[in-house]
Parts: sequence; structure tokens; C-alpha cells
Amino acid sequence: MLIESLLNPEKIGGSASSGESEASAAGCLMLDPHCPARVMHDLNSLIVLLGDVALTPIILAWDLPIEGALKQISLATLAFWSIDILLSFVTGYYKSGELQMRPKMVVKHYLKGWFVLDFSIVLVDSMSLFMSTRGDGGSSWGRSSLLKIAKVGRLL
Repeated sequence: MLIESLLNPEKIGGSASSGESEASAAGCLMLDPHCPARVMHDLNSLIVLLGDVALTPIILAWDLPIEGALKQISLATLAFWSIDILLSFVTGYYKSGELQMRPKMVVKHYLKGWFVLDFSIVLVDSMSLFMSTRGDGGSSWGRSSLLKIAKVGRLL
């Protein structure tokens, strides 16, 4: 049914307009912002964010090398926020009290809204993780004032 609906969206809506056909065809690929999976992801986001808020000042203040458990936590949070970006591209939003689930509109809304900030945060995390594991035990990450500023800026 899913494959058929993607290949022949006009069969789903009958006489629906192209916007409604698009929404119908990809509707099963879109997430309602209040569906249980998305709500659980948002709750996990709070937990991950609290962990970031707790760990980042400690790492920066004591210039801790990113290795062992700290490296694993950093990789996990980087993966989590990367998945969050992908989920944001398929999560509907409300406009004037109406749920918008058309894929093109959702993507456009996300690109105009939070995408730049989300992508910047993931990029900074990726760069800091890469710099911390490039072979000198992580000390270069602690000394990089640009990355420190970016890391602190992400908490704000």
C-alpha cells in the first residue's frame, strides 16, 4: 500500500488537489508532532540537553581530554542530535492552529526556522570530537578557544 501510494498518489485522494495528493502520498512518512514516538524523542532531547548542559562546563573548565566514556557519550549525543535533524524534516508543524503535514511545506518551514542552528550545533560537535581524537590525547580540543566559544554558545 505504501509503495503503491508513493507511485500513484492520485489513487489515494481521488479528486484531491495536488497539495492534498502530496500530503496523502507522503503522509505515512510524516510524523505528527504529538505522536507518541515524537513525544518520546522530545523527552529524550531534554535528557540529552541536560547532560550537555552539565558536562560541557566541566569539560571546558578542566580541559578534560575526550576519551573513554566521555568519548562514547560525545558520540552518542552527536548521533542523537543528527537523528533529531532528520526527524525535524519529517515532523509536521502547526500554522494558525492547523496541522501542516505536506512534506515540501515541512521542509521549507524547518529550513527557514531551526535548521541553521541545529546544523551549526552538530557541526561544532563533530569538529570538536574530530579534533579531540586526532591523536594528541584531546588536549588540542581544550586549547581551541574558537571551539570553546562555539560550544558555550550552543548552550545559550
